[in-house]
Amino acid sequence: MMLVPGGMGSVQGMNNPLNLSALPDPVVPPKAVGTAAQQPPPDSVQRVSEQALSAAVDALAYPMMTLQADGLLLHANKAALDVLGAGEIFVLSATGQVVPKPATRRAEFVAAMQAAAGGQIQQLIWADGKLTVHASLRLLGPAATSAVAPHVLLMMAPPADAVFDATGFAVSHKLSGAETRVLEALMHGNRAEDTAKRLGVGVATVRSQIAAIRKKTGHDNVSSLLATLGDLPPLRRMEKPAGAAKAGRVRASAKSSAKAIAPAAPAAPAAPAAPVALGTAAGE
Repeated sequence: MMLVPGGMGSVQGMNNPLNLSALPDPVVPPKAVGTAAQQPPPDSVQRVSEQALSAAVDALAYPMMTLQADGLLLHANKAALDVLGAGEIFVLSATGQVVPKPATRRAEFVAAMQAAAGGQIQQLIWADGKLTVHASLRLLGPAATSAVAPHVLLMMAPPADAVFDATGFAVSHKLSGAETRVLEALMHGNRAEDTAKRLGVGVATVRSQIAAIRKKTGHDNVSSLLATLGDLPPLRRMEKPAGAAKAGRVRASAKSSAKAIAPAAPAAPAAPAAPVALGTAAGE
């Protein structure tokens, strides 16, 4: 997996073109002479670092791919895999190259890849009917040499239907679960009527929850609220590990059972209850 130097540049909102020209040069901290800092990290540490970096890139809602100059796919984060799986913008060829789905854009893409491999940052802004694409390409690492093939970063703006994680924003503003679901619907451009239908509640309920969200977050209207959300780094919704839901139900069941068998507080003496016959359920 390739290390991406620097930050992500300037991103104005969730659906605007990316500006990778603002990426700073990587800063390498100085190493003390004769210290262990000069020694390469153990393989186990390097593997953990690569796994952590891969998880961090997967958390981003920005589709990111590392490609060779000929378009051969080397790495894709989860958002990029979603794009490739949808097959509407980019697709994989039989030989593993990433190519635009619209045939009319392929020559432009090849030229942009070659320019990026030569060190020139490229911007792709496509508007083909309902399909709108904002993407940037830049060279990763130093310029190519006879011994090192050039690697290019392809980064796209999040698709309009990308699922963002608003949990952190909701928790910091003490939104309820229902309010968080309404907030996520607003982030996807849903109206109150559409949100009410999708959540199975009344329109008045959704409007009341929107008013509560605005009050808790300090926004006068939905537009300013969405502008604030657009300035936040878009992260993908966290995926629950397999079996997490079942484990949660088991823990809840165990907690209920423990509460059921916990000794009750002493109560005033009461008349002895009639014995329950074996084989019957109490209270029947």
